[in-house]
Amino acid sequence: GNYVVQHVLEHGQQDDRSNILMRVRGNLVAMSQHKFASNVVEKLLQFSSPDTRHVLLEEFTGDSQGQPSILIMMRDAYGNYVIQKALDVCQGADRERLISCIKEHMVAVRRFVYGKHIIAHIEKLESGYKPDGREGRNCRMPGPPGRDRGGFSPHRDRGVYNQGDRGRRDMGMPPPGMQGMHGQFFSPHVQ
Repeated sequence: GNYVVQHVLEHGQQDDRSNILMRVRGNLVAMSQHKFASNVVEKLLQFSSPDTRHVLLEEFTGDSQGQPSILIMMRDAYGNYVIQKALDVCQGADRERLISCIKEHMVAVRRFVYGKHIIAHIEKLESGYKPDGREGRNCRMPGPPGRDRGGFSPHRDRGVYNQGDRGRRDMGMPPPGMQGMHGQFFSPHVQ
């Protein structure tokens, strides 16, 4: 189901994106901590209007479960990618607000394994690096939706699309060599 939602976010109309936001609002921090749902949140950030991104940032910079949402996300294996995507796609005051919120918690962030990635990402952005590969302060973000821009992909590189045998098990399929001629499953533990 998450692939369908991602497709709608990438190729659908702005009204479709707004409807998806209405349904996931209030759950964005929890979704950011889930392997597949975090991809949906990233697509929502990437393909939504600046106004929608502003709404997302409200949730990211607020509180969740009695602690700052940003800390929950930065210490999570998947949530940190959502924060990095937000840093990439947000512009101007929204990006500055996100960076300011992260810097508020810099002492704690430095202790998180994934927080170090976010600090490095902020340092790259502050040095003039732009996610589209161009240098300079006034460069715009990536081109039209749907184009493959190559380079690092958090989705691809964290194993969502290329999971090997583990992905086959998650989909209810046996590893290669464990399926019979007629589709029945063989278990090495059953005699």
